[in-house]
Amino acid sequence: MSRIAEEIDALDRRGVHWNDILTVLRRISDAETLWTLVPYLAPSLPVARMVYRRAIELNASEDRARGYLATIHGFFADDETAAAITGQQMPSTRDTELLLAWASLDWEADRHIARLQSVLPHADNLRRVWGAIASTASRTGRDAVAVDAYRWLIAHETDEKERNRFLSIVRERGWSI
Repeated sequence: MSRIAEEIDALDRRGVHWNDILTVLRRISDAETLWTLVPYLAPSLPVARMVYRRAIELNASEDRARGYLATIHGFFADDETAAAITGQQMPSTRDTELLLAWASLDWEADRHIARLQSVLPHADNLRRVWGAIASTASRTGRDAVAVDAYRWLIAHETDEKERNRFLSIVRERGWSI
């Protein structure tokens, strides 16, 4: 998987035509494999557009594809395009990717956390949402919110390594759970 990501990143750095990137992405035959590749790709608008296009070709969830595309636009501070993709109001979806992209439209910490908390009843991946809450809250000094988020993550994490990582973060910060 990382080999394909490296090839796509190399093409993107060279500034090749978008069709060359899409050609590589077309070697991926199913949506699940495409979404497994995405975290290995460097943030890039041309690549994100081609991932979106390939996702649609594979009949992947359009909400997830839109969420990924909006997230990359947000990464490059193109909030206007990200908002056009997600909508101004919380999307009526269970797709975590799109909900997280919508929540990211508000960069002010308290409002961003409030948006993240508002998607909890709707998201199909609570672990990602609670992880985003924990990250945002701890990065912005909202310790009480961060402690609650890490408490949830520790209680629900099934991967022992990841659970220990959360416990380590809590200990390093001197929080009690």
